Amino acid sequence: MGIAGKKVAILIADDYEDLEMWYPYYRMKEAEAEVHVIGNVLSADKLKGRRGYMADVQFRTDVLDPSQYDAIIIPGGWSSDRLSWCSVTLDFIKRAYELNKIIASISQGVWVLSSAGILKDKNVTSAISIRENIKIGGANWTDTDVVRDGNIITSRSTSDLPSFCQEIVKALSE
Repeated sequence: MGIAGKKVAILIADDYEDLEMWYPYYRMKEAEAEVHVIGNVLSADKLKGRRGYMADVQFRTDVLDPSQYDAIIIPGGWSSDRLSWCSVTLDFIKRAYELNKIIASISQGVWVLSSAGILKDKNVTSAISIRENIKIGGANWTDTDVVRDGNIITSRSTSDLPSFCQEIVKALSE
């Protein structure tokens, strides 16, 4: 299933969960999407994952218009905390949501969606360790591999990456 011509942004900061960034990155490229690695306002040009993999930041959220993208992917790891602190990044996510772009997040990355205020009354999943925080943000949390509610796609953990990426490609193909 190809998604040629679609543009996907992967939002990261230092200490991103390596596999949760690189697996979707290559899966989207394999499906023929154009993929950009996006940092927040204070990001360095190179960001280091929790397991040491380096990623080159191509753009930052303060110079991008989310209307340029068809999907935004947010991996987990400590990167989620750093992204949550950046009001410009949260505004970027809110605007993408308002434009009905696909917003996909996995593991602790779902916390960023909660911080952006877009999970109220949405059905989601996430890392079990943050489920109470997600519920406080107004979401209906469930323990399953992938949940899609409108334009929001969420998954629990690295082990759910195949289902997560399959759902993103499916959504981009519609």
